[in-house]
Amino acid sequence: MKKKILLSSNSYWNFFNFRRELIKKLIELKFEVHLAAPFDKNLFFFKKKGCFCHTLNFSREKKGVIDSIKLIINYYSLIKSINPFFYLPFTIKPNIFGSLVCSFFKVITINNITGLGSGFLNSFFLKYLIIFFYKIALKKSKVIFFQNNNDKFIFEKKKIINNKKHLSFVLPGSGIDMNYFKLNIKKRRQKINFLYAGRLIKDKGIYELFEAIKAIKIKYKNLNFIIVGDIDNNNLFPLNKKLLKYMKVNKLINHYKFTDKILRFYKQADCFILPSYREGLSRSLLEAASCSLPLISTNVPGCKELVKSSYNGFLCPPKNYKGIVKCIEKFINLSHHEVKKFGLNSRKLVRSKYSINKVINIYVQQINRLSQKN
Repeated sequence: MKKKILLSSNSYWNFFNFRRELIKKLIELKFEVHLAAPFDKNLFFFKKKGCFCHTLNFSREKKGVIDSIKLIINYYSLIKSINPFFYLPFTIKPNIFGSLVCSFFKVITINNITGLGSGFLNSFFLKYLIIFFYKIALKKSKVIFFQNNNDKFIFEKKKIINNKKHLSFVLPGSGIDMNYFKLNIKKRRQKINFLYAGRLIKDKGIYELFEAIKAIKIKYKNLNFIIVGDIDNNNLFPLNKKLLKYMKVNKLINHYKFTDKILRFYKQADCFILPSYREGLSRSLLEAASCSLPLISTNVPGCKELVKSSYNGFLCPPKNYKGIVKCIEKFINLSHHEVKKFGLNSRKLVRSKYSINKVINIYVQQINRLSQKN
């Protein structure tokens, strides 16, 4: 009889983009794979692959008590009906509420803390509420994965995890398929294209990026700024719509809506920019680096691991548009040979630490170990 394994995230899009290869491997290992997340069209992809797909109705950003109780009840009903051997959650709510229910049913839980979230970064009250819930939810977890050392340190410092009771590791992010995210080094164009791809929210540093663009466009005319992504109204701090309109009307940026076909934008870019306040381990930086792009980002956890100053890009302080301007100017002044070398170094860095196979192998090792013990 197949062992059942349940994975839960904040969207089927998340499964498709970040966990697809892991799920494929679990199917190959003869697990009965169950997925639980809010509905989106990517659910049908996994159904065709033989997964059991369940819909959980929750918003990433709703923090109300009633919504939380409803989600706990939904997890309770789901986990009771499936009775999984393993539970693998990703993102905050599945990690907290799903793990909480799984501890009641004594389901073996392997957590993945993919980031701390907007509430943790911007709200004193929500930060301590999240810490409180994590302390309860992770109490009986068998393995806890982090995506950077800083997040792991915070969980240890706040006594959310205890190294005597919990086995914890820092994963190389969600891993990257280097065969897919692969581009040839481009010839230098007359105009230099800078690319930002991600949600248009405060925490990604989008306000500082727009200020930097306004400042540098006065001095340099041969620059294009391509912005790919949507305003996330479910986030606590979405980008102001009027500001986005101003940037477009004044031809300071070329804006495109979110797309799954992001490779075409990486092909256009000469340099990738992400001035985020903090990441788990930035997926967009990983993708851009795998595509041999030089990077500009902030000296914060989840970004600084992927950008080595004067090796494959430049780092600037967070929440500082003048720092972004300086980094852009540094890139403009690089020779074509230096730009090419930065791009090659980006891909070399990804190959050495962040390939998808490394992540999958770590998961498989822990699943096999826990299967034998239990």
